[in-house]
Amino acid sequence: MALTTTGYAAVDDILAANKVVQMENTILNLFPSAAPLLSMTNRLGKVRHVGNPVYKWLTTEPCARNIALTYAFVAETDTHMHVAAGSGKYFLPGMLFYADNGFQFRTASVDYSESVHGGTHDTVTFDVRSTHNSAADDTDLTVTTDNMAAADKLHLMGNARAEKADVSDGWTDEPTEYTNYIQNFYAAVSIGDMAEDTEMYGGSRRALDHRKRMVEIAAAIETAWYVSKLSKYTDGTAANGQVYTFDGLKEAITTNSFNFAAAILTEDLMLSKMNQITEYADINNLAIVGSDQLLNKFATWGADKVICRPEDKTWGFAPNKWRSPYGEVTLIRGRILDKILGGKLFFFVDHSELKKVLFTNGALKMMPNRQNPSQDQKILDIYRGRHGFQWGRQAFHSKGWNWAAA
Repeated sequence: MALTTTGYAAVDDILAANKVVQMENTILNLFPSAAPLLSMTNRLGKVRHVGNPVYKWLTTEPCARNIALTYAFVAETDTHMHVAAGSGKYFLPGMLFYADNGFQFRTASVDYSESVHGGTHDTVTFDVRSTHNSAADDTDLTVTTDNMAAADKLHLMGNARAEKADVSDGWTDEPTEYTNYIQNFYAAVSIGDMAEDTEMYGGSRRALDHRKRMVEIAAAIETAWYVSKLSKYTDGTAANGQVYTFDGLKEAITTNSFNFAAAILTEDLMLSKMNQITEYADINNLAIVGSDQLLNKFATWGADKVICRPEDKTWGFAPNKWRSPYGEVTLIRGRILDKILGGKLFFFVDHSELKKVLFTNGALKMMPNRQNPSQDQKILDIYRGRHGFQWGRQAFHSKGWNWAAA
């Protein structure tokens, strides 16, 4: 009698109902390191608590050490200089300056008018006494070769006065006031009670969704830290109250803002910005937060280098650091930035300036069982985060965008 065989596919079909699925009971989370900037701030304990959705802080900066001329100065004919609005107050009697063209001079009597020429310049009129290395040590400034062009800089070297001379008044810089808002972040877990009571891989689906919502709300807060814009408006009707959104780093940073205009981002180009980036910030407090593209670009700069430090036991390129003549800067991948502006937005952040701002009595709160009473077969848990952001002194941070990889 012929042997009858059954194909493997048929056997599989027959046994399908009896198979035990080899499923790992742990469901993996696909959101590692979703909010590195927020995590860093948490680790450093940089937190401010406020009791009002509108909060403020004041910043001040040192006096200008380098003042650019906005118009050319002709020594033989001009008796005044034009400088940027707000800079005239630094030209006190007895102030010593060194100019880009090598001329050094000291102001005697000074008079200036604020914000002339449409509010863009101060006009400084003074009696200048030269301290140039010439035979006539104390003559008026009348040397043609010491003329200065527009954009030439005057470098302030402090006040030089005679021993018994009167001291003039100084100046006062008013602090800059910044305002930001507390934003309400929401995330919800919604599941039917039958689904919740069903035995599932990974345990409770409600608990799993809770873990996911916590990661998602952290990622939402971090995204706002990067690119959110300040706004306040009514949600539908006045009875619903106000909707607040806060300013993030992209909106806050104005001093060190670099549009690379689709230029290829080279190490030389980045180094050319470091003098400005570190004008105020301490290099030891700086971290570069950027996309995977940015980190890959930094990695190519070190591909042909051998870096050896006393504490190292191996030689090579450390991809989590960028070593520059200004010092080492930590590289942090901000996964959220992978997709924003094509991955071409990045920040130099001084972490000593950053603060997470929390609303008093309720930063991130889970409110369980908020379903309507009539929804007796539904479970609704709500996460609410009342968060803000304080960047401190914006000049300590930098931003760059619109660069080309190759």
